Amino acid sequence: MTNSLSGGGAERSMNLLCNELFNRNWDITLVPINKSDPDLVQVMCPVIEINRVWNGSVLNTIFSFIRFNLSIFKLRPKTLILNCDLPELFGALVLFPVKLIAVEHVNYPWLTRLRFGRAIRIVLNLRGVRWVSVSSHLSIWPNASKPEVTLLNSITPSVKEPIVEIERAHLKRLVFIGRLTEQKRPNWIIEVGKATETEVGIYGEGSQEQALRQLAQANSKKVNFFGFNPQVWTFVSPGDLLLVTSGWEGDGLVILEALNNRVPLLLSDIPDLRRFNLPDRNYCNNLRNFEDRIEEFRGNLNDLVVEDDIRRRILDERMPQTVAVNWENFLGIN
Repeated sequence: MTNSLSGGGAERSMNLLCNELFNRNWDITLVPINKSDPDLVQVMCPVIEINRVWNGSVLNTIFSFIRFNLSIFKLRPKTLILNCDLPELFGALVLFPVKLIAVEHVNYPWLTRLRFGRAIRIVLNLRGVRWVSVSSHLSIWPNASKPEVTLLNSITPSVKEPIVEIERAHLKRLVFIGRLTEQKRPNWIIEVGKATETEVGIYGEGSQEQALRQLAQANSKKVNFFGFNPQVWTFVSPGDLLLVTSGWEGDGLVILEALNNRVPLLLSDIPDLRRFNLPDRNYCNNLRNFEDRIEEFRGNLNDLVVEDDIRRRILDERMPQTVAVNWENFLGIN
């Protein structure tokens, strides 16, 4: 179960996992709850779309919950794997006995509904849920308990040839990819773009979009909002520099995909991202540090492309085949 077919790292990683397990002859079905556009990863297993309207009414959510339970009654699964807040809610209240596995994708789940989230997780624990995480740095909220196991997310196979390294590639544009939320601090890239007089491209949607557009109006340089695009990496070109400005992170799939596509990048210097152990030059601990690093490497972005040996160390364990084997071992199916 996922929030939707497309939209974020959790959704993409579960689409990849479903395909790999389906190829291994698992009897598996994907259940996205919210209505959304298809993902870049075409899901090959059966899909039951609940078609709840995102940010819709309470009545719409109730009808969606009824449709979900009717679907579960017909399907009669042995196990539900819950990814993120909305699937946790539906899984906690499912009307039929079923084994539950919940996947912790971020370190601050249920951020806007903390009391409600605590209640849902109490219900899940009473129903015997098994907790896993997608990264070793994540504990299970709200009691900071240890997950039963860490099961890494898969990375998306590259949809294009990696960016060709041009000798001393010069900076043309700063790029942000991700949800437009407080966690990701997308306002930083607008402010950095203004300070460094550099064009900015923002790929994503979220609750802060309107405020960001207003902030961009005060920017003397060009800021373009491109919305969510499942094929975003096809629009990243030589001269683009990815900025990951997050205040905290879950698995950081945008970073993994950037490494896979050999995209130059700068990251927030936070523990959640330091675990990748990239070179120090790729980390910035505040806005001024981002600005200084951009000026330092403006004339040669190639120096911000992570070396192949580091990339391979990080990416090899993220191959869909490897991730599927780990899930099989966890579930006791070899």
